[in-house]
Amino acid sequence: MSDVRYAEHRAGVFRRLRYLDVTRDWPFQSNRFEAVFSSHVLEHLPLRGARVCLTESYRCLQPGGVLRI
Repeated sequence: MSDVRYAEHRAGVFRRLRYLDVTRDWPFQSNRFEAVFSSHVLEHLPLRGARVCLTESYRCLQPGGVLRI
């Protein structure tokens, strides 16, 4: 961890982060987000978990939203 990142951690910058198990139903309402971004995640999930993640991504996207993988 870099000195800058460690200082941010000590200052509490990351307290607002929410962690999410993407292989389970997401706790967000439908059509909530304009975009969903995933990088280096799906290839590490079992097939069922990846399906849940993609299904929830589309459910939570607003019409015309962007899913970037």
